[in-house]
Amino acid sequence: MSKRKVKTRRHTMVLTMGDKEVRFPVPYTDATQDVTFSRVVQDVRNGVPGSVGECMNHKCIERQVSRFPHPAHWGEVTSSRVFIADKVNKQGHPTHAIRYVWGQNDSRDIRLFDTKKKKSLIKGAYGVEVERDVTLLAPRSYHKTNPWGGKTHVDDRTGEKADRIASSSGPRGWFLRRLRSAHRHTIHPSAV
Repeated sequence: MSKRKVKTRRHTMVLTMGDKEVRFPVPYTDATQDVTFSRVVQDVRNGVPGSVGECMNHKCIERQVSRFPHPAHWGEVTSSRVFIADKVNKQGHPTHAIRYVWGQNDSRDIRLFDTKKKKSLIKGAYGVEVERDVTLLAPRSYHKTNPWGGKTHVDDRTGEKADRIASSSGPRGWFLRRLRSAHRHTIHPSAV
C-alpha cells in the first residue's frame, strides 16, 4: 500500500521585476504568535492604494521588520491576510512564507485606503484612526475553516439563532441556473 501524500498549502506570491510580474506558488505555514506595529501618518502618505506590496500597512510593516520572530524578506498585504516570505533561494525568490490575518478594524482600514482619498483618511474621515497600533494575528481555528467557526450566530434581521454553514448549502451559481432552466422547460402531465 502506498503512503497518502499530504497536500501542501500554497499561496501564489507576485514579485514585480521591472515591468514584469513573476508569480511564485509558495508553501506557507500559519504564524504562531501575534505581531504588533505602530502605524504613522507617513505610512499612509507613502502607500499606494490597491497594491499588495505598497499599501499603508505594508509600509508600516516594512519600517518595523525587526518585530517579527522570524526572518522577513518581503511580504504581501491583502485586506484579510498577510504573507511574509521567511525563506528565499539564491536568486531572491521566495521558497516559504508565514501567514497572518488582520483583525476586523485593520481589514476595514485597508479597504477604505484602497477606495478613498489619502487626504481624507489622514484628516480622520470615515472613522479611520491613522496613527495607532496595528496587529497581525496568528490564524485561529476559525480563520482556517470559515469566518464563524461553524457556530451559530444571531441573525441581524430576525434576531433568531441560525447556522450560517447550513444556510449556505445547496446548489449555487451555474448549477442553480441550470436547475431553474430545466424546471421551466419540463412539460407538466396536466398539459398533455
